[in-house]
Amino acid sequence: MNSKPNTDALNKSLPVPFFLNRDEIVSGWVLFLSVCGIYTALRLSANGIIFTDEFFYRSLSGQLTIESIESLLNIRAKLWWIDYLTIPVILVFRTLFASICISIGLVLFEKSFSFSKLFKIALLAEGVFMLGELIYLIQIFSELESLTLHESINYYPLSLMSVVGIEHALPFLYYPLQTLNFFEILYICVISGLLSLHIEGGFKELLSIVMPAYLTGLILWLSLVAFLTLQVS
Repeated sequence: MNSKPNTDALNKSLPVPFFLNRDEIVSGWVLFLSVCGIYTALRLSANGIIFTDEFFYRSLSGQLTIESIESLLNIRAKLWWIDYLTIPVILVFRTLFASICISIGLVLFEKSFSFSKLFKIALLAEGVFMLGELIYLIQIFSELESLTLHESINYYPLSLMSVVGIEHALPFLYYPLQTLNFFEILYICVISGLLSLHIEGGFKELLSIVMPAYLTGLILWLSLVAFLTLQVS
């Protein structure tokens, strides 16, 4: 006699949020565009309030001539659209990356879940990084007079970089130290919580699957970036 529980029946008995409903195809695009819109608003705020021409002149005056700074700002003014074009590109990459890593973990633990739904969950969890961006902007703005361009670019709140300090970090470790932060852990927890609404096992079990799967992929990615940065520098 087969005592294995019917996972399909269990999954059907769990409440499914409207944004994970297969029939809500449009909501996936709406969600993606909404996330892009919020990130764009944050980027516009940063460029309009923090990364102004005055900030560049003050930050780079000791390193470049006025003519060089003006040339740099002219290029920035002409290519402003590239800055905003990177938002959906980075969002797609990060969401796909998280979805693929977590999907591998779910498969290894014999948990069945739709990849499209997982992609939506990863998009919803972007709210964590939006919070991180907002805190970053507030902290940068509060110390705007004393910060340089180098410090503002390589700083990230509640990260290993903020513990080690930019002045003590090797250049090829800037990105890894920025990326390893509190918000990555919170991101994992949010995804695990949302998955637990649809997959039998509960938050703790899902967390024990999502965390090693995502962190393994993240560490591999950071190692690759650090290696390539070291080779180029």
